[in-house]
Amino acid sequence: SYASFVTQKAARTSVLFAGSNDGMLHGFKDTVGLIPADDGKEVFAFVPRTVYPNLTKLADKTYGTELLNHQFFVDGPLRETDAYVRAPSAGSASWRNYLLGAMGAGGRGVFALDVTDTANLGASSIRWELSSDSDSDIGYIYSGVEAGVLPNGEWVAIFGNGHLSGAGKAVLFVANLETGAIQKLVVDAAGSNGLSGVSVQRNSLGQITNLFAGDLKGKLWKFDYNAGAASRFEISGGAALFSAASAGGIAQPITQPPGIFDHPDGGKLLIFGTGLLVTEADANSTAIQAIYGVWDKPSDVAFSRPMTRASLASRTVTSRAGSGGAVLYDVEGADVDFTTQRGWVIDLGIVTGLRSVNRTLTISKGLALVSTLAPAQNVVACDASTGVGITFVIPVATGENPTYRLFDTNGDGFVSASDASSSGFFTNSPGGDRVFLPGTGTGGGGGAGGFCQPGFTMGAILDQTTGYRICVPNDPVLAQKIKDRVWRRIINPPIR
Repeated sequence: SYASFVTQKAARTSVLFAGSNDGMLHGFKDTVGLIPADDGKEVFAFVPRTVYPNLTKLADKTYGTELLNHQFFVDGPLRETDAYVRAPSAGSASWRNYLLGAMGAGGRGVFALDVTDTANLGASSIRWELSSDSDSDIGYIYSGVEAGVLPNGEWVAIFGNGHLSGAGKAVLFVANLETGAIQKLVVDAAGSNGLSGVSVQRNSLGQITNLFAGDLKGKLWKFDYNAGAASRFEISGGAALFSAASAGGIAQPITQPPGIFDHPDGGKLLIFGTGLLVTEADANSTAIQAIYGVWDKPSDVAFSRPMTRASLASRTVTSRAGSGGAVLYDVEGADVDFTTQRGWVIDLGIVTGLRSVNRTLTISKGLALVSTLAPAQNVVACDASTGVGITFVIPVATGENPTYRLFDTNGDGFVSASDASSSGFFTNSPGGDRVFLPGTGTGGGGGAGGFCQPGFTMGAILDQTTGYRICVPNDPVLAQKIKDRVWRRIINPPIR
């Protein structure tokens, strides 16, 4: 049973996996202090085939100079998942533990490892590797690979083809998790495009039924499961669900998977930001980007596809001074009329070059965290300029300031009605924000003298260097176990 497998897995040797710019995925033993001499011992290393051609550059005497700039190698996010598949050379399926990785800026490829038995990791642990050498539609993939089981019982890995593929198509990849055999759905074959990270929607049995993903032309796509389709999925409604573009009609690229939230009237609210940060030209762009909340309403016939910002309520961002020199941000606008509108849009013009290139995070069932950043622009050698950003905490149903207080804006050590109901704060170390919550009813919420008022839980938003305390409403999501697994990408400098 799966319960027995989880118990067995918990008793195995713990291993921390980390990609590296030395060209390898490393595995380090963690005995949780039981055998101090073994803690941090390397027990596994894997060099993906994709990075072989670049390995010699590491030994070049000019590496890291203007003659041979820094190179990326095993640079992308890792995703761990359980699956009911066959072990290597096994005749029948059993519960296994997989590690899925994308190469990020290090190469055009993805890989899958069977890491069930961490005490015996080796060549047989490598299940498959896909790259642009075998399929030119695979580009640079910066988002995590999703995995799960389809209603037909097949276990799969799912990913968008990413940036700068051979022909610039936008392609959905569905790979058999056990064998790596691929099926794909070409979403846009016109060129200069790529499908970004994928979010999955599951039914009550945990089976994947729908997918959502954006592309570099600003289209947000929904895919429906179809057992008869070659790729097992088809484009919902035959067209993109939404098209993101500025008020001036300039397409806004979507580079990360949307956050999926329940809408109170049924269907899903999709929360995502726009912006690109891959090349030096991207870093220097001053194009206006945005954060969107789009309602995927069941059987919606009021708006033709793709929907546009014309069907959304607009929001305005303004700044205010907080305590201790902090800068806070308010997001305001007219209430969304969901009978005639399908969501909201927040334009990010308040800071030049501001964009969202990180995945939307779920804080609670009604709150989303969206990290935005404005990289240093027109950087030259030895320039000490750094990027800045705004971390937004947004009530997904309204897309504006919450009716309750999130932050201690007046610096008195409490979050109460005397604080402002701001939705964001300025940061000098943007990108890679994470939220840590101790659980419902703890962390100072609900008690006399606590940081939060009754009915709220204190958590922390962590960026690269600092933490920012926050009070969020208690709900069942907060009771889930929080896993402190964090992946961060250094964005500036250098940029490919």
